[in-house]
Amino acid sequence: MKRMLMILLMISLIIGIGGCIGNEKEESVSKEEAVEALKNEAMDYLSKYDDEFEPVSFTLQNVMEHYHTLVVHSKKYNTNFNVYIYEDEKDKFKDNYILLDLTEPGSEYMNTIVRKFLPNAVAKIRILSLGLNEYKDGIEDFEDFYNSDQFIISLYIFDSTISFEDKSKLNSLIEEMKSKKKSMRIIFVQSRPVEDLEYQVKNQSISELLQSDLKLKSLNYTIKKNGEIEEGTIENHT
Repeated sequence: MKRMLMILLMISLIIGIGGCIGNEKEESVSKEEAVEALKNEAMDYLSKYDDEFEPVSFTLQNVMEHYHTLVVHSKKYNTNFNVYIYEDEKDKFKDNYILLDLTEPGSEYMNTIVRKFLPNAVAKIRILSLGLNEYKDGIEDFEDFYNSDQFIISLYIFDSTISFEDKSKLNSLIEEMKSKKKSMRIIFVQSRPVEDLEYQVKNQSISELLQSDLKLKSLNYTIKKNGEIEEGTIENHT
């Protein structure tokens, strides 16, 4: 009798475990389907932009963030940006594609200023305004952004002829930027002498450029809102 009860108990346990595993599989499949549905909705949302996109990764909301994040690759700009998905809000999707739209013209805009002091330089910017997720507050192009309170960037200046021994040209540029009362980081990068520097800078992301063997030395400055200037140390990359 005891043996029979043990057998029945083991059968019950096996059935119970099997049921739990089955439920877990169903929940996992259901979760994957929900994620795919959200991705597809987000990709449909992005169709408003004149670009081609490819999803890169998806992060579910957590205790720190109350939204899902879809990382998407832009073919037009050859870089990634984020789509934020708020399931419980009326405006379900938000994105920072505007940063891509502003970066290229912004680099050209800053380049015209930089070349007054460093005629051989090529400038490229990284926009640091994380809250700038949409065209809003009258910001429709880089000049609007430049004149707004939300303006904050890292300005990378690549130049094979730059000198860190004689900083007179660098200091003149820093003073020009300071006079405009703009907060920014300025990173001067002494690059290898190459014929296609402008092409390389324009067609590679900041990350790609900084990971390449193009750079020899770099020196960064920080201009704060109160006009204070902080100078870093020269870094060798050879």
